[in-house]
Amino acid sequence: MFSHLVLFSSIFLLIDGYKLPYQIPGPRSLDDKIAIVGAGPAGIHMALLLKEKGFANIEILEKSDRIGGKSNSIQDRGTVHELGTVYLSKDYQMIKDLSEKYVPGDTSPFPPASVWLDNMTAPIPFTTYAGGFVAKTLGITDQQAIMMEILRALTRYQELHREIFGEYTGELMPQPSKENMEKIRGTFLEFIIRNGLQALVPLFQASTTFQGYGHIDEVAALYGLMWNTPNFINGFKERLAGKGFGDMNILKSGFQNLWETIVNKENLRVTFNVDILKIYRPITSVYKTNQPLKESKCRQVWIAKRTGNEALPTWEKYNFLIWSPEMKDSLHLWKETVDKEIDLFSKTMESYFTASVVDTRNMVRGQTPIDYWVDNVVKKRDHSVWAQRDSYGVINRHMGPGYQSGSLPTGDDGDEKRTTVVYQMSRNIPSESYLKKKLRKHLDTLNAQDLNIKQFKTWRYFPHYQPKDIEDGILWKILEIQGRFNMWYIGSSVSFESVKSVVEYNSLIVENMEPVAR
Repeated sequence: MFSHLVLFSSIFLLIDGYKLPYQIPGPRSLDDKIAIVGAGPAGIHMALLLKEKGFANIEILEKSDRIGGKSNSIQDRGTVHELGTVYLSKDYQMIKDLSEKYVPGDTSPFPPASVWLDNMTAPIPFTTYAGGFVAKTLGITDQQAIMMEILRALTRYQELHREIFGEYTGELMPQPSKENMEKIRGTFLEFIIRNGLQALVPLFQASTTFQGYGHIDEVAALYGLMWNTPNFINGFKERLAGKGFGDMNILKSGFQNLWETIVNKENLRVTFNVDILKIYRPITSVYKTNQPLKESKCRQVWIAKRTGNEALPTWEKYNFLIWSPEMKDSLHLWKETVDKEIDLFSKTMESYFTASVVDTRNMVRGQTPIDYWVDNVVKKRDHSVWAQRDSYGVINRHMGPGYQSGSLPTGDDGDEKRTTVVYQMSRNIPSESYLKKKLRKHLDTLNAQDLNIKQFKTWRYFPHYQPKDIEDGILWKILEIQGRFNMWYIGSSVSFESVKSVVEYNSLIVENMEPVAR
């Protein structure tokens, strides 16, 4: 059919992954007209990968008027306040490579957090909280013995991780054997207890639950293991050993700026304010049954969309579609939905997190610019405040008694007010008025004065599957249907809710795509 087939190699620095036992159907020709829905990290990164492969006719369709998706950075008082994506860990190598290429020198170390507990008038260091948990749970009182137990458990966790999954690169590991899937059955906490790793509960609460990735006694073990890789655990060890901040960093100019810079420097085509009303893939009825999976012969996708102030929608034809918004929330837009898609994508659950940019004066603070209200999180108090970050303090590395007393600068304008990003978590769609009421009440207990909520954003967050679905291999089943119906499914709802995860998943797809015609 094609006069010249080219199988691309993976030499470009943005490609990282492993070889699948099958190839993923994708665009068939470098001349194909490709639509990518969503100008968030997943969509922008995929457009960049395809451009590097030689595809030239790519259009990114964005519902809003900005680039970045959940990378949403607000400039205020001389610093960037992140309402979504915040930091880079040791595992964010692909994001670090992008940062160094497009915004070099933009990283800054991410300091440790202070922990607030019920009935405490001042916070304590996180290490003190973790040590107290181990002492109470395991009956160890000697501080050196506590540290040794935590380090032992961290090392054992790394060993278990490698025994189960082996060495791999990227977010989604090769599918484990049935025997190894049995070892990761149930919740993350059940995995921790089965393997005698109780000393790590506070650390995994901080790395998983505090980041919005579910309570460890509810979320599937695989999600915890995907996120807390052996390399990530090395960061914990470095912090415990006093070797800096464990390679945790932020971007001083913001994550949104990274994606905007990529779009501008690479001249990626983004159409804003696009309201997609329906997509149509001419798939014959045989592909809508529960028969063994086949590949659609269709090489067209029609999209009904309205752009800007257009009164009437228009239909536009593309050769291939790449969809990044949450799948469950998108199924109603797909006119010809395959049974397999409904079965795989209708099962996800989600939570909601709200980020508010807040000005206050004279509020009680700890010795670091990051705070966690642990009891609000572990006791599952819905809509409560669970974290706060002083972005100016983070970027300028303000810590210690000087920060706690309020004697250090809080912005470039010389004003003594402090500007922070405050986070609240909810299981169900929250009311804005109720969330703000809870926020004001919380800050009142800390003697906050002149409270001003300047920005307020609620995200539908962390689409994920129940442990039973994970044990049935649902994430790999999704990977197996990639491209079979003239469409790739990307973004957090098919991988994991982080920029690291979505770019690594993109790379896995592109690394394993079928040869294309030049």
